Amino acid sequence: MQFPNAQLRCLAGLTLVALVTACNGAEGNGGGGTPDPAAPSSPPAQGLPGPAGPASTDSKIQSALSEGKITPEEGWRYRLAARFNPAALPEEYRPDANSPQDELGSQSGGDRFLNTLIGALPTLSNAAQKEFVGYLIPPSYVGSAHGMGRSLPKAAAQKEERDEIIPTPIPQEGWTHTETTELKIWWQADHPDDEFVARRLIGVFPTIKNKLDALMGKTMISDAGVHRFRAPDGTHMAWGDGGNGKLDIYVGHIQGATQALTVPYLPGCSEVASFMLFDRTQGSTIRKAEAGLAHEYMHVLQNTFTRGHACDSYNRVDEGTANFAIQYVFPQNDYEKEYDTFFKGPHTSLASYDYHTWPFYLFMERTLGSSSIRDIFENNALLDGIESVNQALPGGFAKQFPLYTIREWNQTEVEDDFRDWDGLDWKPQKMWEVNVPTERISVQADARGVFKREEEMGGQKALEPLSRRYFHFVFDDPTIRSVDVAAVPGYDPTGKLRLKVLIKRVGREFEAEDWSEKEEATEFCRDVQDEKIEEMVLIFSNVAFPEQGGSGAPKVQTGFELSATRFGCKTWRGEFRSTWEYSGPSGQDSMSTSAEVTFEREGVNATGNFVGRFKASEGSGNFVYSGRRKSGDGWCSGNTSGVFTVVSDRSNTIGMYPHQVGTPNEGKYLGGVGVLSPEFFLVTYHCGGNKPPIQGAVVPNVWSTGAGFRRANPDGTLSGTSSVPGVGFNYEWMIRPVD
Repeated sequence: MQFPNAQLRCLAGLTLVALVTACNGAEGNGGGGTPDPAAPSSPPAQGLPGPAGPASTDSKIQSALSEGKITPEEGWRYRLAARFNPAALPEEYRPDANSPQDELGSQSGGDRFLNTLIGALPTLSNAAQKEFVGYLIPPSYVGSAHGMGRSLPKAAAQKEERDEIIPTPIPQEGWTHTETTELKIWWQADHPDDEFVARRLIGVFPTIKNKLDALMGKTMISDAGVHRFRAPDGTHMAWGDGGNGKLDIYVGHIQGATQALTVPYLPGCSEVASFMLFDRTQGSTIRKAEAGLAHEYMHVLQNTFTRGHACDSYNRVDEGTANFAIQYVFPQNDYEKEYDTFFKGPHTSLASYDYHTWPFYLFMERTLGSSSIRDIFENNALLDGIESVNQALPGGFAKQFPLYTIREWNQTEVEDDFRDWDGLDWKPQKMWEVNVPTERISVQADARGVFKREEEMGGQKALEPLSRRYFHFVFDDPTIRSVDVAAVPGYDPTGKLRLKVLIKRVGREFEAEDWSEKEEATEFCRDVQDEKIEEMVLIFSNVAFPEQGGSGAPKVQTGFELSATRFGCKTWRGEFRSTWEYSGPSGQDSMSTSAEVTFEREGVNATGNFVGRFKASEGSGNFVYSGRRKSGDGWCSGNTSGVFTVVSDRSNTIGMYPHQVGTPNEGKYLGGVGVLSPEFFLVTYHCGGNKPPIQGAVVPNVWSTGAGFRRANPDGTLSGTSSVPGVGFNYEWMIRPVD
């Protein structure tokens, strides 16, 4: 047979040693078919193990290849054994207990892996090609490697290809079948109970076919005719079509964890017919039969589209959309919900997972319409799998993936989400943890009256392409007033970082905001009704993806700080006491002043942040004065008292940045009140005798923090005393934030 150039693209420039893993894509689960959902997730939710962790079959094979212990063809043989005949796998390549079973382990499905085999087949030896092609031949034919629980004779290769060669007669000894207008279902005669499985499949198929044909705008391709494979030495193998062009489904036992698989006829995956293998356990109940057949028939339709790239470049998208097909056809079946790792593990990448990514395609169908699913596969003619998804999204992943993360939070009424679409109550889990919900971070002031949370997302915690992180803050300390969020994705050098924020304010539902372009910290003043936040969810996402022909997608390193304090940020009201006691050669003065003053924040700068100044908005006070003045050889005495108002002037201020924590300005303030109306008060000093009185003036002085900064109290109040040495002023104050 001839292989189209597209199927060889993943092989370009690769050595045979590298072939086994390079053509299987990035790390992650890259198996195929309907895997056993009871098997462990792949990779596990807590991430890949470190160097000392338990080893999977795949890692053991790769190590042996790298060390030259086995040949690439032996590597393929062991990988195929892991999927289809685990008992034949040598002991040294069996997975360790609790190992991450990536594409070779628990999800050792065959159909998507066989796509990888199809691409690699031309690079293998003549003998290996003739051996491995058996996995692409239906089990009822001589030469098939799918025994379905029984051994089969080896194929007899014909030396010359002649059109008149008749494939092995159908059925082979031991196989029987039933058929409808569209299906032909086979089982082994010595397993008569498999007929019940066949009947279940026949019963559910019309619903599946009608809904998925309409979704994809396609139907299955007839497999009528002779199917052939030509080996490099000119020999060939031929097999038939099951007796007609109907879809052939073979029921029996599939060794390994795969429960069902769809195999494209050669040359594979692009505009070709397919056949299915269906394990009898997958058809043991109506629910399983519905799920397995919906998943596999979606693969049949996928193989009818034009694929312009190597078959295995579509594997992950094919599997994710096939699991979505279960939900689409049978919304109450819920079999797809066995695959929750991507949804619950926000550190996982949409580009590296397959079965578990079905929620993303449900998001597409519900928000963009069902035609968006078909659009993915229409794009396959020119683009690989993940690029096809990007092209099907209005605005691409850059726009739609952050919107998906809002729905994935699944705990607000901002938009319809998975609770509405599928009754799904899942929630994203804590990074690198299993079954641990995203942490509810309680914002509580400490002994200093402040709170601070810093997160660094670098190194292993960097955001993988098409992954996300959730941080949920709950402002349950009523004494917290000022909040600062230093998250500035606008400075991300990759341009791929996005930040969506869900904010719940008092008396309101959650609202979504886009902070992706922010280059300044964001402040909230909980003393202001519109800024009185109760909860906040920061959702960071990396919208990069492996672009076709590129060098890979960048990880994004970022971080943020969230600070909160008890320090007022809108209104302060203070009580002030001051005294003036002065004595000198020309006179003595004594004055006491008391006042109450209210201060309001002076506004915000161009980025919406506080400018650090509270200006007096109203205030009043009174004073009492008495004093003496020297007049000749005697003294003149005077006294007065009065009331005043505090002028709204920038000189009557408190200077403070109430949001800052962990900076040199944390909790520091300074201030003063000295501009009053009237500006001064007249005093008449009476001298006695016949001496004329002396006129003077006094200026009440309300408050000054003196030299240097003062520090706020842990309870959020400002209090203290100060003095001006040599002048005689003494101040005392208590200033409280106002609710």
